[in-house]
Amino acid sequence: MAAFEIPENPAYTENIRKFETSDPGHADVFNPVVQALVNNNTYLKLKAEKQERKLAWFCVCGSRKADVAKTVDLEGFRLFDGVRAAVYFTWGNTAENITLNINGTGAYPVKYKNAPLPAGFIQAEWAVEVVYHAGCWRVVGDLAERRAQELAERIDGMTPSDIGALSASGNAASASKWNTARKINGMSIDGTADRTNYGVCSTSGSTAAKTVSCTGFHLVTGAEITVKFNHTNTALNPTLSVNGTGAKAVYYKGVALPSGHIVSNGTYTFRYNGTQWEFVGDLTQEQVDKLDAEVSRLRGEVSNLKTEIGELKVILSSILEKMDISIYNGMLWTYYGSDSIRKASSYVTYAKCAIVQVESNAVYKVVTHRTDYKTSGVFDVLEAVSNNSGSSEEYSAVQSPLVGIEGTNTYTFRTQSTTKYLLINSGGLDFNIEVYRLKI
Repeated sequence: MAAFEIPENPAYTENIRKFETSDPGHADVFNPVVQALVNNNTYLKLKAEKQERKLAWFCVCGSRKADVAKTVDLEGFRLFDGVRAAVYFTWGNTAENITLNINGTGAYPVKYKNAPLPAGFIQAEWAVEVVYHAGCWRVVGDLAERRAQELAERIDGMTPSDIGALSASGNAASASKWNTARKINGMSIDGTADRTNYGVCSTSGSTAAKTVSCTGFHLVTGAEITVKFNHTNTALNPTLSVNGTGAKAVYYKGVALPSGHIVSNGTYTFRYNGTQWEFVGDLTQEQVDKLDAEVSRLRGEVSNLKTEIGELKVILSSILEKMDISIYNGMLWTYYGSDSIRKASSYVTYAKCAIVQVESNAVYKVVTHRTDYKTSGVFDVLEAVSNNSGSSEEYSAVQSPLVGIEGTNTYTFRTQSTTKYLLINSGGLDFNIEVYRLKI
C-alpha cells in the first residue's frame, strides 16, 4: 500500500481545504488535505530541529582544578561541528593542555586562538562559552576581561611614586606636546572641549547609507564610534558616514552586516580598520533572543496543527461505520480466468476469508493487518455479481492479488450496481480483516 510522501524540503501552507457535506468520499478528496498536514508537520519538525542546533547548552563542570581531563554530564547533548556550550567551572583550572568531555562524547582539547588554554585562565565559579570545531573546543570571545582583572590586581595598593607620578605642583616635561590637537580613537583632543565617541543615527531603516554626527570626529585607522540607532536596519550592505567623513561599509566577522541585526533603539560600537567599519563585540545574545521568539512561534503552530489533526480524526471517525463480518479459516473461493472467481469445491489449508453483505453503489474500506511476512501470501478483494450465464454465482476482482503483504494496508472502493456480498481471501492465517462503510 502506498504511504504519504515525506518531502525532503517541504513548504509550509496555511491553506488547508475544508471538507464539505457534498464532497465524495474518495481518496482523491482526503489525500491532498492529509498530505498538506504531513508537509506542514515535517516543515515544522525540520524548522525546530534547525533552530535547536543553534542554541547553546549550559552545563556544570565539577572536575578539580588540577585535573587535565575536565568532564561534564549533560543529558541529551550531541556533539557536532558548531555546537556551543556554556560551561560553569566549580573549581577553576591550574592544569596545562586541558581537555573537555561533555556527556561522554570524547575528550577534546580546549583552545584559545588556536593555542592550548593557559593554566590559571579559568577561575573558580567562572562560566566560559566554548564552541566545538575541527576536533577541539574553542573559547568564544577574548581574554580582555581576564587581563583587565590581572592589571587591577597589579596596581591595587600602588602609590603615585611607584608609577613616577608628579607631585601636585609638578609640571610634565612633555605637556607642550598637547599644544597641537591629537586624534585619539578618531577624536581630536587638545583640552579645549569635551569629546565623546557617541552619536545618534536617525536614518530610515530601509536606507542603506546611515549617517551620524559627532563633533570633533576624524576618520583615521583605529577610530571608534558608538551609535544609537532610532530605527531597525532592513537594508542590505549598510554603510556608515560619521561627521561627513564618507560612507564606509559596515562588516561583522568578515561579511557585510546582515539586515535586521541593528534594531530600533539599539546602541552599538564600531571601529574603522582603514577600509571599512567593523562591528565590535558579538551578536550572539540578540540572535538567541530572535531564535527564542521563533521557537515560541513554531511551538504555537505545532500546537495548532496537533489540534487540527485531532479534529480531522474526529471527522473521519464519524463518517466510517464498521461492518459485522464473518471470518473463516480456509479459503472459500479460487480464480477461474483473469477476473472471474468461483466457489472452491474444498477449503484451502492455511488461509483465511471473510464474507460481508454490502449495498450496491456504496463506498467501502477494507483494512488488513498482517504480522508475518510470507512470500506465498495472497490477498484478494472480490465482489459477488450476477452471473449472465445463469450457471453459478460469479465474482469479479476489485483488488488485484498482492503477494507478500506485511503490516497494515487499506483499500477503498465503490461497489457495483449488482453487488450483493464482499468476499475477501487471504493467503495466510495471520491476517486480521476489518471492513468499514463510508456514510455519505
